[in-house]
Amino acid sequence: MQAGMLLGRSLLGGGALLVHERFGSRALVLALVAVVVVGLLLAPFYRDPGPAGGAPGRSDSMWTAVRRTLARRTTWFGLAFAALGGAGFEAVGGFAGPALTDAAAGDTGPAARFFLLPAVVAAAGGGFLGGWLSDRSDPRRATVRASLLLTAAIAVLAVLFAMGSGLEGLALGLFAVYVAIGAFTASSYALFMSWTDPRLAATQFSAFMGATNLCEAWSVALAGVLIADHGYAGTFLGPQLLALGAVVLLVGLRGASNRHVGPA
Repeated sequence: MQAGMLLGRSLLGGGALLVHERFGSRALVLALVAVVVVGLLLAPFYRDPGPAGGAPGRSDSMWTAVRRTLARRTTWFGLAFAALGGAGFEAVGGFAGPALTDAAAGDTGPAARFFLLPAVVAAAGGGFLGGWLSDRSDPRRATVRASLLLTAAIAVLAVLFAMGSGLEGLALGLFAVYVAIGAFTASSYALFMSWTDPRLAATQFSAFMGATNLCEAWSVALAGVLIADHGYAGTFLGPQLLALGAVVLLVGLRGASNRHVGPA
């Protein structure tokens, strides 16, 4: 899922910038429409394999499942974590392109090339790492580790910006951040999945994803406020320090899982 999403992001992000740079706005619009149309043409060929091990039991009514889900701590802690935990990487994602462009004296080429391939490779590799760690240990522990890794990577990136590092150094720092972003995203998604009730898995997971969108909205807005007075270093590091508060939520939910240990 992560690899496919990242490929689409590269085509509609860095790829779009390169098309615009070389062929102009009209070609860019046609290329974007073509990508969307190809996706729509592929959609009818998808077949849902169904849940592993068969469908969940239907002994409870839907409203009983809803009440049970609303009574669990994991539901509310999960929503709070989703609304806070990704603040740092959302701020980086929102301003990484302008940061590289500024470092290149207004040339959008370096940013386009970075997001076309290196960012995709880094985040996809990190995503596989986060998924592997979640499967080998548990998603909560993997998410905590990924959050700490992401904090360290963003801190190094902030130092690079504060020191006025060159374009290559900044790109390398961003590559490390995107590895950590992939690991954090995959492990946190695994965590959300482990907190869903099988009867309401789609609804609950969609709610968690909605909360991550809320995180993106407020963190990028905060970054927009910080950028004028604190530059890219403060803009990237500030939201991530706030996101560390989400780790406390995970520590307080040690061992909690809707799927494996009953109500939490």
